[in-house]
Amino acid sequence: MLNLLSLNDDVLLSIVAHLHGQDALNVSLTAKRSYALAGHRIPSHIRCSSPLQLRRLHAYLLSTLPNGAPRAAFLEHFVIDASTFEYPDEETFYYASDFSDAPLIGDILLQAHNLRELSVERFHPCLELDPQIGEAVRSLYSLVNVRLFTVADSTLAVFDPSRNHHIARLTLSYHLEEDFPVENGTKSLQPLISLLSSCHHLHTVKLWNFTPKTGLSRDDTLPMPSFPSIRYLRVCAASEPALDLVELCPNLSTLVVSFDEGSDIERIVREGSKWPALRRLMVLQYEDVLSFHERLNSVNQLQISGSLHFDPDGILPVDSLHHFLAFLRNTSPVGLFMCMHGCMETDGQKALWNDFPRVVPRLRSLELQLHPPLMAESDNDNLDYYSWLDKLTVALPSLPLLCLRVLVFQEEIPPMWSWDGAEEQNVALRLAREREASRMQKLAALPNQLVRALPSLRYLSLGDTAPNASRLVDNPSTSIIRAEDNVLTQWDKLRRTHSVKKQSWWRIVIGPYGKELVAISEEEGEEAQHLIKIMTDSETTHTTTSPSAFAHMR
Repeated sequence: MLNLLSLNDDVLLSIVAHLHGQDALNVSLTAKRSYALAGHRIPSHIRCSSPLQLRRLHAYLLSTLPNGAPRAAFLEHFVIDASTFEYPDEETFYYASDFSDAPLIGDILLQAHNLRELSVERFHPCLELDPQIGEAVRSLYSLVNVRLFTVADSTLAVFDPSRNHHIARLTLSYHLEEDFPVENGTKSLQPLISLLSSCHHLHTVKLWNFTPKTGLSRDDTLPMPSFPSIRYLRVCAASEPALDLVELCPNLSTLVVSFDEGSDIERIVREGSKWPALRRLMVLQYEDVLSFHERLNSVNQLQISGSLHFDPDGILPVDSLHHFLAFLRNTSPVGLFMCMHGCMETDGQKALWNDFPRVVPRLRSLELQLHPPLMAESDNDNLDYYSWLDKLTVALPSLPLLCLRVLVFQEEIPPMWSWDGAEEQNVALRLAREREASRMQKLAALPNQLVRALPSLRYLSLGDTAPNASRLVDNPSTSIIRAEDNVLTQWDKLRRTHSVKKQSWWRIVIGPYGKELVAISEEEGEEAQHLIKIMTDSETTHTTTSPSAFAHMR
């Protein structure tokens, strides 16, 4: 058996460069030579989450290795959580507001010359207490990824605008009054633009709670700045003037937008030149695009996370359907994600699906997150509760889809406070079990129905195809899905859900007796969906006329 230490040092150093923390410690403890090679990797990745841990890290990182170098010199990734500033015993008005140990952060950063990733919560109040932190950040020439939370305009002075930073990813979360206010904590475009102008390698910018009151000042005598390296821009809980950044990013590929619902800044349609065509546009609510939809060009992947309503009693008025269709026609997506209640249940939904083929001729991948239609309480005892799913075969056939994903969530237990007594509780549980049984029955029949209805379809996905065990306690087949119960919960920013217990995928092939469904893995299905969504105009035209265009993916 090969002895790892028999390898050349340059090979071993290349291997241990991928180790950090506990893994590096375990290797270091195997032999004296292993410690010499891997010992410096132990402190390379550190996350601090308590005041006590910060004090211990300060002592450890400023201590020296046998070669005399401080351990902090080998720190590459450093994360300071908000809980680092918790008061130990007493309650305070603002969470995490004890900054008495903030100078320890500055001490560490001054020695962390090789730091590549830095994330600090409560950054501005730390900076106010110890300006040395700003000096330390300015000395970090190797920073590639920076995430700073609780910031304001004045915070950005920690970056030297005269120096060419190597930062590639920048995340700034501006302060919130209800979370932790910053005195004279203005939020405006110019300080941010000055910072961006010094970051020539920056490709990803994420901004939270950035609510400038005014947009860019447009002086025809002065050239507008330009950030050609930025390809990903996320502005969440923002104000409309923040979107003036988009026109400064000529090579922007992905734009993610949500607006601050509590903002007192009036929403207006912001005029200006057309933005560049986008690979991906993601908005939280359709209403978010109303102020900038006229500036949009084509969008390959369009994602609208919030539910769409086109009815008098819904969120959007009936006449908004006209605007929505115009928005779809203008962006002409290849891939589209939408969320709605029911399918062809209302006049607005019927009009939407009738006009769909005309306004989205390039559409090849459609993902629908469907909830039961909003109905009267008296309709909740309908045993065929999910019969509305049958209408998908009426709504979709005119679309030249290559990939279709449909997500229908499991039935959930009604909240305890909604039950007045045991009898009402039993009735609610019985109805929920019946609705879940109806959901599973409809989903089981849907694949073959959709394949027959959509001649162009090549890939199909349905979820959640696992029954809710808490709903089907009397069902003897419940035991077969117990292995699905412990699904790792992870927030899906697109679908706004924590987990789907079972996502079933099929590839549609031509068999001896016609079209057949072949089960495939989730990874294979999502890869195929991705390839479809990034298709070019010429490819979408080709697939319209050639049903075998995706034969190579079978």
